[in-house]
Amino acid sequence: LKLFFVKIHTINFILFNMKNKVYKILGLMSGTSMDGLDCCLCELKIDNYYNFFYNIIDWKTFEYSDEIKNVIKDAIKSPFKAEKHSDILGQEFARISEDFLDGHQVDLIGSHGQTIYHIDKEYSKQIGNPNFLLQKFNVPIIYNFRENDILSNGNGAPLMPFLDWLLFKNNKLDTFTLNIGGISNICKISYKINRKDVLGFDTGPGMSLIDEFAHIVWNESMDLDGKYSSKGNIINELENDLLSYPYILKKPPKSTGRQEFG
Repeated sequence: LKLFFVKIHTINFILFNMKNKVYKILGLMSGTSMDGLDCCLCELKIDNYYNFFYNIIDWKTFEYSDEIKNVIKDAIKSPFKAEKHSDILGQEFARISEDFLDGHQVDLIGSHGQTIYHIDKEYSKQIGNPNFLLQKFNVPIIYNFRENDILSNGNGAPLMPFLDWLLFKNNKLDTFTLNIGGISNICKISYKINRKDVLGFDTGPGMSLIDEFAHIVWNESMDLDGKYSSKGNIINELENDLLSYPYILKKPPKSTGRQEFG
């Protein structure tokens, strides 16, 4: 119940209190590659005209132990019976955050969680119970980004286009950003474009299938520095098959995940 009120409070906090103030924020991100937790401590300010100011104080990626990776993999196999897995990962997020902050005080924490199930525009589930962050730091915790995006008639992914718009909307040249994670997404920002006109969508698999292939063929978690793929050649017939896959041909906006490319 307390967590529910904190969630409601954070929505109002963002809508009414964030503009024109500087906040010290901890951001936590765990992507579809499932290899570690990205932590970023920063100062942020957005004014009434959506001018965006930021200062990155510190950042670090904490690699997951094999035990935590197995917890995530087990959760993906049974996404609707993952309460225990969510608690374990939530405790790990809190432990890592305490280590990373090392005594720094923050105004709020944004925790993306670990996606274990995602269906475009219909449903998105993340684990990493935020209650453990609340108990340890006693500040507003913002979470369930993807679920709330779907409830607001979005696709649930990608989430980067809003930040890309804040960063690049004043560039006089069109800007394209490409994020290659487990799933890749692209965004286009034109000069002084309105926020609602920004184009962003998941393009399809990024590292997810490469990681799976590296594990099956070489028993490695990834193709580190492209040491295998850099020696390979494109198989044109296979490339054409992949490019004719229904998701690739689907018109944006669209999103996908490991349910489709895993």
